[in-house]
Amino acid sequence: MDRPAVALVLVSHSRALAEGAAELAGQMAPDVLLLPAGGTDDGRLGTGFDVVSGAIEQAVSEGRSAVLLTDLGSALLTAESVLEMADADVVARVRLADAPFVEGAVAAAVAAQDGAALEDVADAARAAALTFGGAARHPDAPAGAGEGGETSGWAAREPGAAGEQTGTPGAAGSPGALRTQAAGVAAGGRPMAPAQTAEPRHAPDAHVATGMGPEAGADRSGATGGGGTGMPTARGTAVLRNRFGLHARPAAHLARTAAAFRSAIEVNGVDVRSVLSLVSLGAVGGTHLVVTATGADAPTAVRAIVAELEEGFGEA
Repeated sequence: MDRPAVALVLVSHSRALAEGAAELAGQMAPDVLLLPAGGTDDGRLGTGFDVVSGAIEQAVSEGRSAVLLTDLGSALLTAESVLEMADADVVARVRLADAPFVEGAVAAAVAAQDGAALEDVADAARAAALTFGGAARHPDAPAGAGEGGETSGWAAREPGAAGEQTGTPGAAGSPGALRTQAAGVAAGGRPMAPAQTAEPRHAPDAHVATGMGPEAGADRSGATGGGGTGMPTARGTAVLRNRFGLHARPAAHLARTAAAFRSAIEVNGVDVRSVLSLVSLGAVGGTHLVVTATGADAPTAVRAIVAELEEGFGEA
C-alpha cells in the first residue's frame, strides 16, 4: 500500500529512547513513516537543532504532513525553535502534540496507519493521556473486578462522545469523539463508566445477535445497542485465544480490522479503534469478551472481530 500521508517525528533527549519509541509504534503501524530525532548533533544526551530539523524535513517530504511528539520541556523548545525558522509551507503541515511520549506515539501511529487526517492524528496522540487514567480500577467497580482472568473493562468515557463523527465515520472512539471526551473530563464531567460485562463463550457464528434499536441490542448486563437511534446493532462473544492476552500487537491488529467498517464497535465497552483502550482492559488468555457494534455494517463487523479474537492472532 502507499505510505500514509501523516508521518511522526519523535523528539527525545536520548537517541535510544527515540529509536525505541519509533520501533514500538512501528509494530502497530508498519506503513507509517516514524522518524526518531533523539540526542544532540554530536551524539550526546540532549536535543539538537539539526537533528530535529532534518527529521522534520524528511517527514514532510513527498507532500506528507507530520505530528511531532517530545519527551521533555527542552525538547519541545528545540522543536518550536526549528519550526520558527522553517518555511511557512512546512509549518502549515506540522502539528506539535502535547501528549505522553510512548503512548501518544502508538496512538498517533495507529491513527495514521488507518489514514486519519493530520488534525485527527494529533488528537489521537493527545487523547492517549486519558486512556490509562481510566484504566485503573474504578472505586465503584465490583469487588474482584479485573482479577482471576476476568476483565472489568473500566475506562475513561464520557456520555455523548459516541455522537461526534470525525475521522472514521461512526466511530465512538474516533479522534473527534476523543476530543469531546477530553473536554468533558476537563470540565469536571463523569470520567468513568462501567463497561459491559463478559459472558461465557458460544460458537461465534451462532452467537452474533442482530436487530434494530435498543431492544435488539440489549444484553444481560443491561447495556443496549443503538441508543434509540434505530441503527442496526449486533452483539457477539468470544474467548481470547492467544496466551499472551490482548497486548499491543493484537490490539493494533483489531484496530486495523475495525477501521474497515463504518459501525461503532466496542469490546467489553471500549472502542476497538483505540489500541490503548484495548490494552487497558488487561485481558489475558482465556478471557471472555463481548463485542458490540452499531451501524449499517454492524453484523459483519462483529463477526470479523469475533473471528480474529477466536483465531488467536497467531499466538494461540
